[in-house]
Amino acid sequence: MKNKKRINVVFFIIHASVWKLDGLYKKMCKNKRLNPIIVICPYISQGEANMFDEMCEVEKMLTNKNYHFVNAYDRHRKVWLDVKTELCPDIVFFTNPYFGITKKEYYITNYTNSLNCYVPYSYTCDWLYEFQYNQPLQNFVWRFFLESNISKKIAKKHSLVRAKNVLVTGYPGLDIFFDKDYQPINVWKNTQQIKLIWAPHHTIGNLAEEAITFSTFLQYSDYMLEVAKKYKNILQIAFKPHPILKPKLYKHALWGKERTDAYYHCWETMENTQLEMSDYIDLFMTSDAMIFDSVSFITEYLYTKKPALFLCREGIEKQLNEMGKISWNIHYKANSKEDIDFFINLLLEGKDPLREGRVAFYKEYLMPINRQTATDNIYSAIEKLYI
Repeated sequence: MKNKKRINVVFFIIHASVWKLDGLYKKMCKNKRLNPIIVICPYISQGEANMFDEMCEVEKMLTNKNYHFVNAYDRHRKVWLDVKTELCPDIVFFTNPYFGITKKEYYITNYTNSLNCYVPYSYTCDWLYEFQYNQPLQNFVWRFFLESNISKKIAKKHSLVRAKNVLVTGYPGLDIFFDKDYQPINVWKNTQQIKLIWAPHHTIGNLAEEAITFSTFLQYSDYMLEVAKKYKNILQIAFKPHPILKPKLYKHALWGKERTDAYYHCWETMENTQLEMSDYIDLFMTSDAMIFDSVSFITEYLYTKKPALFLCREGIEKQLNEMGKISWNIHYKANSKEDIDFFINLLLEGKDPLREGRVAFYKEYLMPINRQTATDNIYSAIEKLYI
């Protein structure tokens, strides 16, 4: 690779909300030796209609960012892109490790002649050690870039290659929080009210149906609408569902497409609510607080140092890994509607008794590794290949 004048770097993306490599892509664009391009891959697990909706959502996001990308599906010719022959990648970055969620043409087993890398799309907090650390992709990649030494310790215990391909870099998805010059875009309809995020996870089933069971959406979906209406002159609420929640609700016996679409539309159109389905960096930065059960947000929202309420299901703590438990313990918790009301009242009164613990966590676990961002750490590893 050192003798190549131009190195082709391909980034695969499936969901808009799990794209966490803005900084790395931009940095590579400034290097004349590197030719980065993003490929929009299909999400095939929830039907063709959802697949094209997701691809359109990604395309819209990348267009707005003015990035160099190609859609894997050519709608005019009705053919799928052959990345190996048409883009000739030297390096491939995978952003999702799961086999079967996209076409096999865009899975690691099809790229044996490339240097393959994997950056997790979220801060890993759950107990799914085989999924997170020991699938073929995590074992086959040249570099598995992880966010913390705690994660590396878990990978060393559970991965087939005993984490020999792991490099601890920090989490690039939230590097922007260390950029003092960054000015977040205002994404809120009303900035004069308390800006609250509600972020439900997609795991609405039980442990017989799901590998993890974090979502409380079925329990609180109606009540959160009541909250929005009750505090319409005080709260501006952003509904930020996991991207897979919607197709799961389509298939749910008590929901279905019509009810689900109507529910999402309600959040999109009410005066003091909004629907957020894409990138959430600016949403996090400009928010005041969050109510949630999305697992990766347990650690990710702590980058803001702002208060958050975790909606609990029975046995939830057992489903967290070491970092997940440390993070979870410094959030407010809710086991009932009354607990949600209590948290909202804290916000209204400007009280936050857990703030000191969050700030201490931030200093101990989230500060940049090697005194540079995760993006810079990953970029340095790539740079060594051709210098």
